[in-house]
Amino acid sequence: MSRSGVNRSDIAFGSGSSTCRAWLYRPATAVEPGTARPCVVMAHGFGATRDASLAPYAERFAAAA
Repeated sequence: MSRSGVNRSDIAFGSGSSTCRAWLYRPATAVEPGTARPCVVMAHGFGATRDASLAPYAERFAAAA
């Protein structure tokens, strides 16, 4: 999915015996392999889900990278 110069992917990773699911936002522009990029991890905590208003912030951070 591409939004305003940003690609979003659904990902999953293990944590202990649980599977965590997340959206991974990356700039739509290609990056030379080995080039460092900043990383921002955002979470709502225990009381909300990933679709509760974090997307606009993630898109802005990814577009600025």
